[in-house]
Amino acid sequence: MTDAPPPGLPLTEVQRRLLLFIERYMAERGIAPTFQEMCVGIGLSSRSGIFRILDGLAERGFIRRRPCRPRSVEILRRSDEPARQDVPSEAAIEAAIVHLRSHDPYPEVQEVVRFLAAYLPPPPPPPNGAST
Repeated sequence: MTDAPPPGLPLTEVQRRLLLFIERYMAERGIAPTFQEMCVGIGLSSRSGIFRILDGLAERGFIRRRPCRPRSVEILRRSDEPARQDVPSEAAIEAAIVHLRSHDPYPEVQEVVRFLAAYLPPPPPPPNGAST
């Protein structure tokens, strides 16, 4: 069994071509193409190649397939949409940094804390007349 590709991994050229073909086909006809139509649409001679490409698109979160059903490709994310990134908020990062600084004495953890802190914007200046 192979590991799924990491989120945000770019599409290969053939994956991009197939996804664009499926998007256009569905926009014109309202249904997904058959595997044979996909082969013809992107110039492949083997349906097994289409299965592999569809598996890669599904692993990357672009499509979903329902097994044992004809025309079962469902587009979840269009080819021109960027990958969804689960990025914590600045407040969540700051809270984690404060917790780790005060509760974890290990040097390796403190190094990670310094690395994360470098990506946070500087705190706003105090209001006029306020002392720090």
